[in-house]
Amino acid sequence: HLNNLFFIESYKVYLKAVNSKINILKTITTKEVYESNPSKFNLGEVLITTPEILEKLVKFKSHTKIFSIAKIPNEKIDFNKNIIFFNNITSPENVGAIIRSALAFDFSQVAYDKKSLTPWNRRSVRVSTGNIFKFNSTRVFDSLNFLEICLKKDYEIIAMDNSPKAQNINTIKIAKKKLIILGSEGHGISDDILNFSTTILKIPVSEYVKHLNVGHAAAITFHELSK
Repeated sequence: HLNNLFFIESYKVYLKAVNSKINILKTITTKEVYESNPSKFNLGEVLITTPEILEKLVKFKSHTKIFSIAKIPNEKIDFNKNIIFFNNITSPENVGAIIRSALAFDFSQVAYDKKSLTPWNRRSVRVSTGNIFKFNSTRVFDSLNFLEICLKKDYEIIAMDNSPKAQNINTIKIAKKKLIILGSEGHGISDDILNFSTTILKIPVSEYVKHLNVGHAAAITFHELSK
């Protein structure tokens, strides 16, 4: 992201950004949206325009009438809390859905490798319904080194994978801090990262189905491991 900026679209996500004290630099909206709640538009520069001009200015299809540019909060990880780790996850819908369900089960940190999409992607932010604003996040350029640091800080390194060595998630209890590795739908978790993990878990599903979408699998994982 250029200069650590990200894009907000939709009034609901904008309000979450305001309430989360996100540093909003500039907003463009219509008179109708602005006048519905003027007290919420006291951050950064606010431009008022018509729906017709707004539609021409925005170069992608969107039904919303408010757009903002904001600063990504300082990227950081608190090594006293659970961590989600993205390995080669590139779908903005999946990234946003994972962030949305994670916060529901009190997982609020994400590290993402160099091949994964940032959770601050425009579409991901919207799909997360702004839940990303409550997250600590960081880009990881050396995945094995990051996992080594977490291992030394007494994390259980959990890979979600359907490998033969995997245990059913509903048969195990983990008391330690957790780092949960989620891989891409198409290729799964990279072999080097899978081999580094200390625990491999799977969600038991019908043989006919075999694999769940990573967003759905993540929600089940967070629920099971938050018990």
